[in-house]
Amino acid sequence: MNLTDMIEAVRAASGQSNTDVIKYAIRMAAEEVWNTVDLPNVLQEMRVCTNSERFISLPWQVSKVRKVRTTNGKVDMEINSVNALYNDGQYYQTDIVCRILRKVSLHTKITNASTLRFSLKRVESFDVHIVVSGNTDLSSRCVEPVTIPAGSLSYDTVERYFGIPDSITKSETTSSDITITDASGNEVGIFAAHLTDCTYYLAQLYDRCTTINSPYLGCLDIVYKPHMPPLRDDNDVFPAPFHQVVIFKALEQINMKSDETIGTAKLYNEKAFNLLMQFSQDENVGKTLRPAVKSNPFVTKYSGQL
Repeated sequence: MNLTDMIEAVRAASGQSNTDVIKYAIRMAAEEVWNTVDLPNVLQEMRVCTNSERFISLPWQVSKVRKVRTTNGKVDMEINSVNALYNDGQYYQTDIVCRILRKVSLHTKITNASTLRFSLKRVESFDVHIVVSGNTDLSSRCVEPVTIPAGSLSYDTVERYFGIPDSITKSETTSSDITITDASGNEVGIFAAHLTDCTYYLAQLYDRCTTINSPYLGCLDIVYKPHMPPLRDDNDVFPAPFHQVVIFKALEQINMKSDETIGTAKLYNEKAFNLLMQFSQDENVGKTLRPAVKSNPFVTKYSGQL
């Protein structure tokens, strides 16, 4: 079901006449469903290789890391965050580990202070507004708006940034990706067309794992969830049959705005949950919905067949 059909379904069930309100509810509901479950045929795999420091920025397509495995396929690695309780005497950092440090705005660090150039691959009929926030050669924190004028392909920042900016955002999606380069023309990031935040995961892979357990020095296989497909244009679709879950969750959001319809909102939430449970029991549809996820206060370990 495409976005137009989903809008009409929500409109018919809710009586809401404002299309913008319905679109917003559908997008919020779609993000909730996308982030909650691993939909069939959504998870993807890539092989990544680290540098000598064992740090790597994962490609922008990675929205969430679901599983990491050594390239010989024999060892499933733990996935740590940097929020481990280091003051706890029971805690230790295993050698077989992938540590997700944080999200960063560029895939390559700027070593010498440099302006940034934002280049579209296709001109837009509207101004593209970008905001860069980060360290410059003159300020520990600078927030700079950058505008690529309608009909133009690129624009440079005035400020000279170094390291990795805290954030890079744009006000709306574009029809093509935006390439980010430094003053020397080196690519330091790609701002995907359908995203409004430019983000990459920064990961650390420990030496023992990459040298002993992997036949390819410094390389690992990562199963990841990509970003949710955009629900922007009329013909954009959400993976079937889960579009019906999105419709129920959108109806829940619309009905939660009034105390008089809060009971109806709860009913739609129950319908969405029951439908997810129904799909998860299906032999084919549900096979990727239920990874065996075990967690404790220190580490989140993903195991099982994804």
